[in-house]
Amino acid sequence: MKISSNTFLSLTKILIFSLFLISCEEDKPVKVIDGVTLPDNYGILEIDFKLPAYPTIQKGIRRVDLATCYSMADMYRGIFFYHANVSDVKQVYQIFLPEGTFFYQAAITCTCAADSCITGGFPYGYGGMKFAFDKVDIIKGKITRSQPGFQ
Repeated sequence: MKISSNTFLSLTKILIFSLFLISCEEDKPVKVIDGVTLPDNYGILEIDFKLPAYPTIQKGIRRVDLATCYSMADMYRGIFFYHANVSDVKQVYQIFLPEGTFFYQAAITCTCAADSCITGGFPYGYGGMKFAFDKVDIIKGKITRSQPGFQ
């Protein structure tokens, strides 16, 4: 099987043109923050979920929820796009988000017996929850730090 010179020339042109197209594709910039590789338009929301100190209930406070949404209206309706798996052991949580404005809510509960939770200000005593809310602006390639404030 013999390839004519015209066919060989056409194949060569196609190969060179395809290599040119491949080499012109721009690599998407990637940002590395604290060892985490992010897409070009993402940032990190870092929440320091510190448990408040109550003198009457020192060891009965538990983290219950850490959820993120797009607006206060979504928060009011309970429409969240992300819920963190919170723990009594872990205090700092990182959420990777695209650039923009977001809202989050953090919730704690009291698990002490008798009237300790009521004196600590938790509604309904045992199992009552307190909430903290905040608005955060995520900047691409940066860490936005926030700490919920419970009363």
